[in-house]
Formats: sequence, C-alpha cells, structure tokens
Amino acid sequence: MTGWFTQNLGWKLGSLVIATLLWISVSNEPELSTFQSVPVEYKQMPEDMEIGSSVDETVRLELRGPSGRLRDLRDAKLAVVLDFSGVSKAGDRTFAIDERNVSLPRGIRLVRAIPGRLQFHLVSKTK
Repeated sequence: MTGWFTQNLGWKLGSLVIATLLWISVSNEPELSTFQSVPVEYKQMPEDMEIGSSVDETVRLELRGPSGRLRDLRDAKLAVVLDFSGVSKAGDRTFAIDERNVSLPRGIRLVRAIPGRLQFHLVSKTK
C-alpha cells in the first residue's frame, strides 16, 4: 500500500501545487455587478390570442458575479423568456421577472430586473 502512495510522488505533489495555485487565482477574482439590456421572448403563446397592449421589447438586468464570467456575457445570448402556456383566456396578465425567466451561466446571479414585472393585455384574435 505504501508503494502506491509514494509511486510518482513528484508528479502528485506537482499536481497538488498547480491545483492549489489555480484555485487561489480563481477564488480571488473580484465579484462585480453590471447591467445588461436583454430582449423579451415569448414561449407557447396561444395561437388564438395576441397581445393588445404596448410591449417592452427589452429589460435591463443587474447581474452579479466574478469579473471574468461577467466579461464572457458579451458573447452569451441572454433573454428574458416568458411562458404563456398557463394562459387560457383573454385578459390582463402580469409576469414577474426572476431567475426562472432568465437562463444565466453558472456563477452569475440575477440581482434585479428593471422593470421587475411585465404586464400584458391579451385579446382573442377571433371576435
């Protein structure tokens, strides 16, 4: 059993040192906040209804996370996705914007959305 532990001891110690240095460099990355405007998308909109009110096309998100991850957000295609699958009849609907509506990369948190809610007046296409 002792032979297994001491076999390639130099490589094992070197790997441990490299892993520790990598962990230190990542864990010391400062956490920052940023604002990003993202489009609003709609999922499973009923075919017999349409939005009869003015619509916000973008929402500003305040995001917090490590600076390196926030830098990578420029290439990510973020969007607020509103699910209309539970809508069965015309009327007013309000959707809160939170983590359920935005798919963010690991390590990034949604602090708040501006506006925090979107309100829609849905009307039937057939009259």
